Amino acid sequence: LVARSTRDGIIGLAQYVADESGGGCEVALVISDAWQRQGLGTEMLIALTNVASDNAIGYFHADVLADNYPMRALARKVGCDVRRSGETSFVVEISRRIRPLAQTASARLWQ
Repeated sequence: LVARSTRDGIIGLAQYVADESGGGCEVALVISDAWQRQGLGTEMLIALTNVASDNAIGYFHADVLADNYPMRALARKVGCDVRRSGETSFVVEISRRIRPLAQTASARLWQ
């Protein structure tokens, strides 16, 4: 998914890659610095979750740097489990079962 502003161009990207099993996926989210902490990341993750759900994906997961507190807060906001990685201390793992969520994006979203 791509979020675009008429003034700033592309301001956010969200994507997922299905796991080999097909039941889950790894997600990635990037928001332009100027647009962070304004709700765009939440809206994009919700939109991505809805797309994944439409494609029979049952859960998502991601590795996040432990000091990326805004992303950890976003993960908790949308109901993710956030736990320390068993492999390294500087990464946390986020995960969540997927069910469609309400979307009210202020930026235009494309699939």
